[in-house]
Amino acid sequence: MSKSIPTLMILVMILALVPLGCAPKLGSNDYSASSAGVSQRVQTGIVTSVRSVRINDDDSSTVGASTAVGAVAGGVLGNLVGHGGGRVAATVGGALLGAAAGNLGSKAAVAQNGYEITVKLDGGGTVAITQGADIAFSAGQHVKILSGGGRDRVVPN
Repeated sequence: MSKSIPTLMILVMILALVPLGCAPKLGSNDYSASSAGVSQRVQTGIVTSVRSVRINDDDSSTVGASTAVGAVAGGVLGNLVGHGGGRVAATVGGALLGAAAGNLGSKAAVAQNGYEITVKLDGGGTVAITQGADIAFSAGQHVKILSGGGRDRVVPN
């Protein structure tokens, strides 16, 4: 085996770990272009609790595509080593390892830290909103709840 094949194997496996998609920004300061210019209903209240959460991407196609790319890359690389039955085993093993690497890499890249913020509304009632952790909140803090454009968000008052 030439010296360039192990280097090529390492490079392709690293590329398989690069996700095909990115986590959507879900913080209180993150807006999509379609949300700009959309009116929002505003309510005020006081934070009663904040809980740290992990937000995972709902789009399984991102993870599936990264898994498939990893499997193909691993299979191709595995096919470059061995002879006869050993080559078949290396191809299958490479595909399995590549799929696992692509899957894990994609899941890690699209997940993000967030908060579940429970707010007692001044007008009555209580709401809990989960969003990205771009702004820290604490119990007793006065906040606004912005509703509209397809999502709700908590922002400091």
